[in-house]
Amino acid sequence: MKGEDMPLAPRFAYLVLGLAAVLGCATASAQTTTTDTATADFNARCTAAGVVDCQGFDASSVFTQAGGLNPIYGTTTYGGFQDTSVKMSGNSSLRFDIVDGTGADVAGSFTSNFSKTFSQNSTFYVQFAARFDSNFINTNWNAIAQTTPKLVDFYDGADTPCANIELTTVEWYTPALPTMYSECGARGLTASTTNITSWQSTSQVPYLLQQGTSTTDGYNCPYGQYTAGTGNGTGCLFYPANTWVTFYYQVSVGTWGQANSSVQAWIIVNGVKKQWIDVRNYTLNSNGSSTGGFNKLMFTPYMTNKSSSVVYPTGHMWIDELVVSSQPIAAPQSQPLPEPPGQVQVN
Repeated sequence: MKGEDMPLAPRFAYLVLGLAAVLGCATASAQTTTTDTATADFNARCTAAGVVDCQGFDASSVFTQAGGLNPIYGTTTYGGFQDTSVKMSGNSSLRFDIVDGTGADVAGSFTSNFSKTFSQNSTFYVQFAARFDSNFINTNWNAIAQTTPKLVDFYDGADTPCANIELTTVEWYTPALPTMYSECGARGLTASTTNITSWQSTSQVPYLLQQGTSTTDGYNCPYGQYTAGTGNGTGCLFYPANTWVTFYYQVSVGTWGQANSSVQAWIIVNGVKKQWIDVRNYTLNSNGSSTGGFNKLMFTPYMTNKSSSVVYPTGHMWIDELVVSSQPIAAPQSQPLPEPPGQVQVN
């Protein structure tokens, strides 16, 4: 049959199918390009000078105990999984499922070793992407369980994560507000409201749970005043729901036992970097050995003293794009979303 002799209905069907195929190919091509760009960007950061640990969570071998994934303590049950549908780049990410009926170790953990120990008079940098779903964000863990989930722990692999050489990021008692502590929770990384970078004990109220770069940039979150900020120098940083964000840390270890160390942390969203931890003149103590130091990290939503009888909707936390380095790490490039096809109307 010649094209000009084809009846109207078949010609219309062929037109619609052909248009759908073109649009589908265009969208798939855009998505593939965006994914490839993100992966190439991560690979560039992963292979940069100074990198001592890098993990893209893309190989199935990673999601085993030999690969770093640990089951819930005292069991053979894993709460961490490979997720190929939600990822920052590459093939997959690490997903933790925070289900009820579990104790303190709600979902197990993932640990990773550095190829170098950062001891006295050294600086290291950590960067990773994280994502939290609405159940994780909206559950008031302190109200229902009198505890809150951790995110990441930097420590000395020769000892336990709960020791002097430890820096942990944890949710504050108010939902979805990250803060940090050291020495198994003995001291929070808090600062004075009048000198926002200088460490101050929590026994001296008022104090800042989060500290920005200045009073006009970053997040400055006073204890007891939990207003969401925008990174303009006031207000608090809260975990956003269903959004990939990148956490970036710089830890400068001075001399053990002396107030000459510093801990800084930023959050990067769509290429924009804002500081939320900036504590100087901080004392980092050793675990009893002058040669010890930071050489391992653990991702975990562990909740200290949580009861297994607590009931709540299952929450999820994802981790991707881990880089640890002895040199500053470039921020991930902001990846543009594929352009949607223009509206198509057929009358």
